[in-house]
Amino acid sequence: DLIRLAYLAAGFANMDINPQKSFLFFQKAKKAADDIWFRAKCDFAIGKLYETLGNEEKAKSFFYQSISAFDSIKNQESANYTLYSLSEIMIEEHAYDSAKFFLEALKVNAHKFDNKYDFVRAELLDWKILMEKKDYEEGLLLLDSLETVYQKAGLPKSVVEEILFAKT
Repeated sequence: DLIRLAYLAAGFANMDINPQKSFLFFQKAKKAADDIWFRAKCDFAIGKLYETLGNEEKAKSFFYQSISAFDSIKNQESANYTLYSLSEIMIEEHAYDSAKFFLEALKVNAHKFDNKYDFVRAELLDWKILMEKKDYEEGLLLLDSLETVYQKAGLPKSVVEEILFAKT
C-alpha cells in the first residue's frame, strides 16, 4: 500500500518539473494497484498530467476511464475531481453542453454527500460558461446567489478566487 501511494505522490510532485518522470511514477502506481478505486485515482492522475501537457484528448480518455471505474464500484463522490476536470476541458473546447452534463453530475454528487466546496466549484464553472457566452446578466445573478452559498458553507474567499482566476 505504501509503495503505490509513494509512486502516486512522486508523480504529482514531479508533474510540473519532469512530466516524463511523473508519467512513469503514475504508471508504476497503477501497476501496483490491487483495487479499482486506486486504479481510478491513477487514471485521474494520468489524465491531469496529459491536461497539464496540453493533450486534452488523452486527458479526456483517462478521465473517462476514471469515471467508469468509480461508477463500477458505486463511488460517485470520488469521481468529483474527474467530473470537474472534464468540465474544465469541455469549457476550453467551447463544448458547453458537455460541460454542463458533467457539472450537473458533479452537483448531484455534491448535494448527495453535502459537499459544499464541490457544489460551489461546479457553480463557478457554470458562471464561466455564462461569461464565455456573454450572458452577463445571468452570470451576475449566479454570482450573487453563490456568495450566500459559500459564506453559509464557511468556505474561504480564496476558494472562489482560485476558481475564478484559474486558466484565465
